[in-house]
Amino acid sequence: MKAPHSILRTGQTSCHNGSDELVACTGSGQDAELCKGLPWHEPRFVTQGEIVVDEVTGLIWTRDANRAEYP
Repeated sequence: MKAPHSILRTGQTSCHNGSDELVACTGSGQDAELCKGLPWHEPRFVTQGEIVVDEVTGLIWTRDANRAEYP
């Protein structure tokens, strides 16, 4: 399992001003212009036996929410 080393891409595809009006991205410095960051993992969640791994955050949990068999 690899731990995340950078910020992920936001997926933003358009640029907007303070009034939420669509504006040209060129020179705006907004995410849609720069597209910086790492791409999302596909698939994000991977099942490995009885555990699930989030490939983006590195978090791991069991598939069975009641593993200790509490009443």
